[in-house]
Amino acid sequence: HFRQLLPLLNDDEKIPILLKLGQVLELVGEWSEAEQAYQQTLELSTTSNDLKLQTLSQQALGNLLERQGDHNAALEWLKQSKAGFAQLGDQAGVSDVLEDIGSVYWQQGDYEAARALTTESLKLCRSLGDKMCIAHALQNLGNVAFDQDDYDAAQALYQESLELWRELGNRLGAASLLSNLGLVARNHGSYEAARELFDESLIMRRELGDRWGIADSLNCLGDVAKNLGALDRAQALHEESWRLFQEMGDKGRIAGALDDLGVVAYLQHDYEKARAFFEESVAMFRELKEKPDIANSLNNLGLAAARLGDSVRAAGLFRESLRLCHE
Repeated sequence: HFRQLLPLLNDDEKIPILLKLGQVLELVGEWSEAEQAYQQTLELSTTSNDLKLQTLSQQALGNLLERQGDHNAALEWLKQSKAGFAQLGDQAGVSDVLEDIGSVYWQQGDYEAARALTTESLKLCRSLGDKMCIAHALQNLGNVAFDQDDYDAAQALYQESLELWRELGNRLGAASLLSNLGLVARNHGSYEAARELFDESLIMRRELGDRWGIADSLNCLGDVAKNLGALDRAQALHEESWRLFQEMGDKGRIAGALDDLGVVAYLQHDYEKARAFFEESVAMFRELKEKPDIANSLNNLGLAAARLGDSVRAAGLFRESLRLCHE
């Protein structure tokens, strides 16, 4: 419908419709076309000197690039967007983009910066009474707590966020939080509870057509299958997830899926195959400069090397992994 509408509009009228079209394309995993739509909105809004739409276009581009793993470019766009919202005096926009910037720092493993920015955003959201913004901020703070192994805090933040998404009737947000809560249950060793949460999330994401979310849920279900010893099912789920992330071009998640496939191969005692997966995963994470993930994949690669009798290399990999964990 948006595509049919666009030829009927003048350039100024096209901008908000292109933004909406980009959001739909992003949701269904057509990221290259989504980027083209956002670039077009940026060009048109710059030509028309519409600072608000220009700022929204910059934010959309930043968030899309963050999903694709291009963190440096994402930060550049998001910081420009923040400056635009500040110039407009749009506190809601500032609070929203602060969350987005915090999310990028979380992806990079800079948890202190992520927590500080998201906490600042949450205060602004609460002062504005913006429940959607509050829900986003709580989820992002939960992500930071989760990655720092504070699962009780993460669960409380995720639960509060989920309740807000449900109150707002936002099924996309609720599906994401169900997945987050599934991760907490998994890390507590409650695998059946985790599987139920991931299944519920997957059903909602399939109904919504959320392609990235579907891939994420499949990956999470693969982890649970792995924990339960169903290695063939785990392999099938991780492979399906990996294919979807490849189609969308999400480099970080592609690297993560490769690491997961390596773990499955390792548990199947196919150490050569595991080493190949881990080496590819490490290389991709190095390109993305995501230290926590590099450290994890290096540790896994060290385990495979040790199993293959290369103890010298294994020791070097373990040392590098440990060093990254302390940075």
